[in-house]
Formats: sequence, C-alpha cells, structure tokens
Amino acid sequence: MIKKCLIAIAVVALLATTVQAATYPAIKNEGWPWTKIYDSLPICTFPVVLEVGHYVQIWKCNELKMKLEQVDCAAIDKAGKFPCYGDVDEALDLHGPACVTIQARANFPAVFGATFSASGTDIIGANYSLTWPSGNSILGGGSWESLKLCMTAWSVALWNSEQLGTLNVGTITLNVKPPNEYGP
Repeated sequence: MIKKCLIAIAVVALLATTVQAATYPAIKNEGWPWTKIYDSLPICTFPVVLEVGHYVQIWKCNELKMKLEQVDCAAIDKAGKFPCYGDVDEALDLHGPACVTIQARANFPAVFGATFSASGTDIIGANYSLTWPSGNSILGGGSWESLKLCMTAWSVALWNSEQLGTLNVGTITLNVKPPNEYGP
C-alpha cells in the first residue's frame, strides 16, 4: 500500500511539473516577450517642455563702427554750429548724417534704442543726435531684418583733443525691448 501511494504521489508530482511547463511558455520559448534575450518594451511616454524667453541677435555687432567726418553744418540742419560732423559721400558730394546698417533678428516684435557715451576727452559733449531714419523696430519673426542708425554732431569741441587723426570719441550702446502693447 505504501508503495502504491509513493508511485501515485510521484505520478501526480510529474503531472504537476508538466502542467507548469505548459502554463509558462517561456520555458518552451514561444510567445513570451522575454525569451532568450531581454528586449526593452515601451511602457510610458511623456512630453518634454522648453522654457523660451525673448531672443535678440545682432549680426556681427562687434564689427560695427560709425565714422564721423566733418560736413557742412547746413547739410545737417545745424547752420552756424561749426564744426559739424556726419558723413560725406565723395562720389555724390553729399553731406549728411553718418549711418550704420544693423542686421537684427528676434523671436518677438522688437523696438530698438541707442545711447552715446563719450570716452576719454569729451569732444562731442551733448551736441549730437542719434536717429533711426527707417524706423527702429523689427517684426521679430526670426528672419534677419535691417535697421539704420545715424548720428550727427555739431559744435564739436576739437580743442579738447591733444591728438590728431582718427580718434575714438565714444561708444554707442544698442538696447531693445518689446513694444508697449506686447506683453503684460
């Protein structure tokens, strides 16, 4: 009787192992995603966000330079305020403001401004004008846009200089902001 019970237990144990192998197909290498090698499975996706602020770029700003030359004071509407400075077009014999073309781009509508700061000996003083003849704003769609900044100076104090030739008399600083109707 004991022998028959042991044989019956052995047969039942053997059947349980067989059923277990049939339940888990990985043992048989079919249908289960992790068979012989482990492959990654996508289980979750989520967005990536980027904080974007206002962006402005001036093309080759460090290479911009404005050169003032002596001009006829009447040509810049400062008759009697000698000596006057602006730009002279030799080919056309025209006198007018000295101008520089600025290439700018931004990701927002941008309004530009400019200030002049004297360096070293104050030769120009407060007798200067900075103007934007074609406007001082860009649309800001990310494409390069042109701006023109011009300067004239009158009643220049040449006697304040101990040097002759081309002098660095100051720097122009560009500034930018969104228009008033843009933003909060």
